[in-house]
Parts: sequence; C-alpha cells; structure tokens
Amino acid sequence: MARGAGHFNGPALRQARQTAGLSAERLAKRVGTTKAMVLAYETGKTIPEAGRAAELADALSISRAALLPASTVREEPDADRESQTQYEISNSPALRLAQQFSMTKGQMEALLSVDGRVVPRMHDRSLRDLRQIAGISGVETAIQAGISVTTYRAIENEGRLPSRGNGRFPALLAKALHIPVKHVEDALILHPSLVLRRIEVADIFRSILPQVDENPDFAVSSESEPVQTIAEILAQPPAILSRAVNYEIHDYRRALRRQSDALSRAKYPLTHERNRGTLANQLSRSRRRLRHAPEQAAARLWWSLSQALTIRQWRTYASLIDVQSRMNQRVNFPDSAVELDVGNALSLARFRGHPILEASTDPYQRAKVYKFTPLSLSFYSQEREFYTHLYPRVYAPSLTYSEREKFPARVATVVVRSTPVF
Repeated sequence: MARGAGHFNGPALRQARQTAGLSAERLAKRVGTTKAMVLAYETGKTIPEAGRAAELADALSISRAALLPASTVREEPDADRESQTQYEISNSPALRLAQQFSMTKGQMEALLSVDGRVVPRMHDRSLRDLRQIAGISGVETAIQAGISVTTYRAIENEGRLPSRGNGRFPALLAKALHIPVKHVEDALILHPSLVLRRIEVADIFRSILPQVDENPDFAVSSESEPVQTIAEILAQPPAILSRAVNYEIHDYRRALRRQSDALSRAKYPLTHERNRGTLANQLSRSRRRLRHAPEQAAARLWWSLSQALTIRQWRTYASLIDVQSRMNQRVNFPDSAVELDVGNALSLARFRGHPILEASTDPYQRAKVYKFTPLSLSFYSQEREFYTHLYPRVYAPSLTYSEREKFPARVATVVVRSTPVF
C-alpha cells in the first residue's frame, strides 16, 4: 500500500523527469535516494513525505504544486473544450461539493459563505496539499505553529478547530506554512468533513423554522434537543451555542420582515420606485435569503463560534473602540491598557484574512503598543450585534457615522499614556 504524506502525482513526476532529460537513477542521486524508490514514486506504489516531494520538485526545477494531483491544481479554460459544464464542475468547489452531497449550487454556496464572501471557485487545495507545497511534515507544522501534533492532525484530517479557537489557529498555521491566512481559511471551509457537519446543522435549523414562523416569541434554551445536538456536532458549549442560535433566529425574523415590507411596497410603490428595479431586486434578495436561511445559519454558526473572541477579549476590544470613538485621532494603545494574553489573541484574530488589532513595539521605550487596522471598524460593525447576543452583559457602544470617520486607514497617530482602559 502507498504510504507517505498523502496526495502525490506520480505520472507528473515521471513526465517532469523525462522533460528534464534525467534518468531515474540520476534523479535519485540528486535527492539522496534510490532508483527503485523514484520509480515507486512514479508508479504510485509509494508516496513521498512532504520534504522529499519538495526535494524532487527542486531537483527538477518545477513548482511543488506541479506534483500534486490535477484536482488540486487550477486549470486554465480551454477554448476547444467540449463540455464547459464539466470544466466548471471540476474547478468549482461549490458545484463539486453540491453534486457530492446532493444539494443545489445555491445551497452549497450559502453553506460555504463566510464573512459575506463565498470561497473562490479555483485553487481548491486542502490543508494537506498546502503543507506538502510548503515541503514540511505534519509534526514540523505543529511545532512551528506552536500547537500539539494531536491538535494539528485533528485540524488536517477532520477539520476540527479547537473549541473557541479565537481565530488564532488559521493565523498560526498560515505563519508556519508561509502562506496567506485566507488560503488556510478556504482549505478549512472546503474540508468535506466540515461541510458534512454544516449540512447536519442546517437540517436541524430547518426543522425549527416552522416553530419560528408560528410563534413570534420562539427561542431555544441550552437544554433543548436541537441545541444539544448542534453543540455535539460543532463541539461548542450549549450555553454559548443557544445564544448564537437565538441570534440566527432573530436574523431570520428580520429577513421575514424585510420580505413582507418589500411585498407591500411592490403593491403600492412610491413615485421614484415605479420605473426602477429596486423593489424587484429587494424582493429577490429577500426570497433568496429566506430560501437559503438554514445553510447560511449553519455556515455562520460554525465559523463565528470557531473564531469567536472570549468574553475577556471582546470586553477589551469593545472598550478600545469606545476610547477610540471619543478621540479626534487614531490612537495607539499602550500595553498597560491591554492585558498581554488578550492583546496577543486579538492581534492573531482575523477578519477576512486580516488582523483586527495590530501589535508593534515602541523602538524607544521597548513597549508593545496596539492600534486598529483598516478592517477593525468593519469587523466591529458586522460582528457587534452577534457579540451582543453572545455576551449580553458586555457594554459594546454603537458607533455613529461621525465616529466611524475616526477609523481611516492612514492617519497620524498619538500614543495614549494615561490610565489603563480597565
């Protein structure tokens, strides 16, 4: 049986070797192995470890991705291709997973949506593929990321992020693999085991929607059967999960109200709306939102809870936002205002692949300072309502338009040396 790192394209190795004009014996000498082992790699009898695969690619002057299976490497469209549909299926994760799990493309895209975006149509690579391209083993990845080997294997094989990971693990893995965080996030979103778990959560959420439609005051408790089942699937505490599910129920009711409002306005449109497609577009969006509500709820529940800040971290972040909103300039917060472990976690937490808080060291006083990044306001504005449901006792101010203007991307900064936030 083939053994080794996992995915490997033996025929691609043979073709690259023949193109380079090398015999199996010469290639073996270059990478420090035997001719028999190189032939075993090419025939698929043996799969090389990540480090060996990297050495083979370097010896042949090709990219490491070229030795991965064709299904993990982006193909370019062919004008003479007979079946464009088949090409799209082969290169679209949403279409391929929709066929695999017998769902529509719209349902799968809703299930794969995160932070308001759908994962790319191309570059469908797993975490194992990304690690092989980096040329390191799973043990080395775990060491460089500062996590246990068991934790990393659970992430790679099962797509299981540790409970309440606070958004740190994708950033740690991206740093270990020397790739953008977004690539790690996309690999996790597309993990088949995770997709299956989100489908199970969507089915449970769909089962409680009739009760939501019938009872305007319906809410779930931590002891209810749906919450207990979802908590087991997502490996989350039932008390926290029940609040997140109730937030999704609240968002679903809001979508219902928007649809009702769009229908009423369609019957009696205002003058400026009669000759435009505004109402039709709003109604179409509302219907699509309600049609895919279970899948969107499942996607948000998994992603939001796996990346959620702890109550200490959210309290600190909201307090910093409050201080910033009262200032006339962007502010650098000293380490006296932010606890060390909280500051480290916030600087590792990601929103759309970017940090929500930036940490730097003062070159003169050698003190760590923190400042907001260009996406800090977007993160706070989008997630504030969710965290208000998750941690109802934490004060999180709502920002007015004038206060939002104090969060530009590039403005002169001042350092706050006053009393700590807490």
